[in-house]
Amino acid sequence: MLVSGNEDALDPIVETIHELVDDLGEEGHADAAIHENTFELVLLALGDALMGRQLAGSLGLKRGTARDLAERRLAQSLEVRNGG
Repeated sequence: MLVSGNEDALDPIVETIHELVDDLGEEGHADAAIHENTFELVLLALGDALMGRQLAGSLGLKRGTARDLAERRLAQSLEVRNGG
């Protein structure tokens, strides 16, 4: 979409993600950590969707490596958030 210059096509997706993230926060406003985690996870998911199979293969990694990394990162973030 970005390559074709149709950046507006992403607006509904971005808005929906923002609304969901705000719903996770207290009083309808998510804190910066939730925003940063969401940003990181969404970018990782998009990159994985676009080129994950090829990149993992070229590096000799399992296809699910990006998902495993995302899971570990989210678990670490939750531990920090919960004082662990």
